[in-house]
Amino acid sequence: MPSLVIGLFAFVVAVGTPDESPRSQYEALVKEFDTAYKVAIEALTKATNDEDRMKASLERPQPHLLAPRFFAIAEKYPNDPAAIDALTWIASKCIFGPLSEKALGILSKDYSRSERLKTYCGQCSRYGEPFAPYEEMLRAVLSNNPNREVQAGACVALAAYLKMAKEKSESNLLKIALQGERSISKSNLTNLRSLQERGLDKVAAESAALFERVLKQYPDVILEHNYPQKAGEFA
Repeated sequence: MPSLVIGLFAFVVAVGTPDESPRSQYEALVKEFDTAYKVAIEALTKATNDEDRMKASLERPQPHLLAPRFFAIAEKYPNDPAAIDALTWIASKCIFGPLSEKALGILSKDYSRSERLKTYCGQCSRYGEPFAPYEEMLRAVLSNNPNREVQAGACVALAAYLKMAKEKSESNLLKIALQGERSISKSNLTNLRSLQERGLDKVAAESAALFERVLKQYPDVILEHNYPQKAGEFA
C-alpha cells in the first residue's frame, strides 16, 4: 500500500477521541485529506518519468476511504453543524455512486431546511451526467428551506442541472445513433431512458421556468462560487 495512504489510515484511526469536538474531528479529517492531496499533486508535478508519475498518482488520497469516518461524525452528532459539513464533503468528493447517493439522501431527508446548505447548493457545476439523488436533494431544499439565499442557490443549481441533463441526453442520443448503445455506460443509458420518459422538452421547459424564477425572485442574491456571482446575471 502506498505510504501516503498508510499515513492517511493511521490518522483516521487516531481521530474521533471522546475529548474532541465534532468540529475539530471534521476539520482534522479535512486537513489530513487536503495535505495528503497537496503532497501527491506536488510529487506528480515534479515527476520526470512514467514510473514516478504512476507512483504519485497511486499515492493520491481517495475520498471514498475517508467517507465512512465522515459518515460517523454525521451519525454520532446529527444536531451539530459538523454533521451537515461532513455529508456535503462526501457529496462533493465522492460524486456519483452509493456514497454520494447516501449522503445526498440524508441531506434531503434531514437537513433540507438548513442554512448551511447555501454554499453546497450554490455551486452549479458538480455533475456532467444526470444523477437523480443530486436532483432530489436540490428539489427538497428548494421546497423546504425558508432561507431566501439558500432557495436561490438551489433554484439556480436545479435549473443548471436540468439544462445539463437535457443537453447531455441529446448528446448521448446522437452518440447511440452513430455508435450504438454500447458507446455509453449502463448507468448513463439508464439515466437517458429515465429522462426520455420524463420528456426532454419538459425537462428543458422546467429548466427555463426555474431560471425565470431566479430572475423574478432572487436576482440580487450573491452565489460566491459561481460566475457571474449575482444569481440574476447567471440566470
